[in-house]
Amino acid sequence: ALADEASNIASMFSDVMTATILDADQCKELKMGSYLGVAAASANPPRFIHLCYRPPNGSVKVKLAIVGKGLTFD
Repeated sequence: ALADEASNIASMFSDVMTATILDADQCKELKMGSYLGVAAASANPPRFIHLCYRPPNGSVKVKLAIVGKGLTFD
């Protein structure tokens, strides 16, 4: 599944990357109702993936967020 692949990628680059995978209960606590509504159409439980990259040289001069939507029903 996509969440497993995200975790694997973060593990391969653990010096600069982390992965946080939220399950349905965690998404509900964060009031992610719209996301959970769409996810209800899947036969599989929802997983929300947050990948975080931290540069190897420490300080971050610019914060960059890439927001997108990727739905998989696998």
